[in-house]
Amino acid sequence: MTTGQIQAPSAFDLWWEKQRKTVTTLFAVVIVGVLGYYGWQLVHRARVDSIWSEFAQQAGLRAG
Repeated sequence: MTTGQIQAPSAFDLWWEKQRKTVTTLFAVVIVGVLGYYGWQLVHRARVDSIWSEFAQQAGLRAG
């Protein structure tokens, strides 16, 4: 039979309540950074491909 006492929160629950905003912000910054990096890589590759395509067209090269 229970006496109706409230159980104390775990150490993780206390830590999470104190650090939730910091952890969430850090996670969001990391995700935005990774997406930004790969987005920049995609744009850079497209730019390089465009330069090489223009060069191949001017040089009279054809795709093999």
